[in-house]
Amino acid sequence: MLPNDHSRFVYIGVVTLAIIAGALLAHIVYGAVASSTNYRIERDVFSSGGVGNSTTSNYIVNFTVGEQGSGRATTTSYILNAGFQQLDGSFLSITSPSDVSLGSIANTGTAATSSASWTVTTNNSAGYQMGISASTDPVLRCISTCTYSASDATTYFQDFNNGSTSPIYTFSPAASESLFGVTVSGSHTVQKFKNNGASCNQSGGTASGTACWIGLSTTTQTIAQSASATPSGTATTVYARAQIGSSHSQSAGSYRAVVTITATAL
Repeated sequence: MLPNDHSRFVYIGVVTLAIIAGALLAHIVYGAVASSTNYRIERDVFSSGGVGNSTTSNYIVNFTVGEQGSGRATTTSYILNAGFQQLDGSFLSITSPSDVSLGSIANTGTAATSSASWTVTTNNSAGYQMGISASTDPVLRCISTCTYSASDATTYFQDFNNGSTSPIYTFSPAASESLFGVTVSGSHTVQKFKNNGASCNQSGGTASGTACWIGLSTTTQTIAQSASATPSGTATTVYARAQIGSSHSQSAGSYRAVVTITATAL
């Protein structure tokens, strides 16, 4: 099993919101990869000997003899796997998005929507799974000018559909509430976000990024998945939306939501 990799981002605002990227996470870079239109040679070696695959009924051994300067070396920011055999291990990485502003939300029933994308790269043949979770419940709450209180609905945005994992096609708060939710698009988006123009969870549908919204909770929900390796990386985009109901009085102030995206090898 490969270790998880994750990225954390923050939505903030003044009945205004923005996305702030979390810490950058390291990803694999090949120093010199020989390639042509149809092939890639990701590793080769100068050595005095070796065997590609020597097998018995129970074992397979792959070895080289006479390599110089091989092994694993690490610093705070980098990992070097030097040598032909070192590249046999699997890897998984996830990018961290740049800051994105959601702009301002006037206290008159208006909404703000923006997005951020994460690219997962792995050579794991079984693929990966991407999840999303919130740091708090509710996740989008006032942090400045006003003071968050669970008993005061003017100081937070309610999690869309009460944090349910089942998407709803249309994002439409009642007049007396304010909501915060997300939807997803990308080639590896799970089926529940795919729609046929009217309903969610449609086989063969499209993950448009404009429909099939969910609320967040502190429990991780799967949003994307692949059953095979993604050596060139595949992006998944999360769209966030905050909206104030037409008659809801939202306290003016700065609001923040901390959300974590996790990639796990399957």
